Amino acid sequence: MSFACGKATNFCYELQNLVAPSYGLPKFMHMYNRSWSAKVGRLDGARDKDTHALFDIIDTSNLCDSIGLLSLLPAAAPLLKRDPQSILHTDSLLLAAENPSETLAKLLRADIASVCLISGFVPVRHLLGTTTDNYGCDLILQQIDMSEARRQTQFRA
Repeated sequence: MSFACGKATNFCYELQNLVAPSYGLPKFMHMYNRSWSAKVGRLDGARDKDTHALFDIIDTSNLCDSIGLLSLLPAAAPLLKRDPQSILHTDSLLLAAENPSETLAKLLRADIASVCLISGFVPVRHLLGTTTDNYGCDLILQQIDMSEARRQTQFRA
């Protein structure tokens, strides 16, 4: 088990560089030890161990609320195994659209089918016609003045 403290997207790009070093990460994309530091961070022992493998599940919690789904997808999605069971799980606590069916399109700022075609990743609800979203509870919570409503989206390769 390894721990990292820093910017999540830079960490993901550094892991991508370990998986495919020939891709060549630009200098400005490397993970640095701390803000305003010129010393590039290293993933200790990552080349010696099998820590640079691709993942079956990546849970990003509500990271897309702070950096946006369009920043999160290119950073985390390439780290998934190309397997039908691989999943990228995201949560959102922010209300992006009044109509729940428009939330994902609003977060992606594009047509969902177009983004799926370009990225190669598809939200589970568009594949299966099912969803893990629970909007009924959100309506009840809003009536008792709870401002946080949780939205979940799962992507598959």
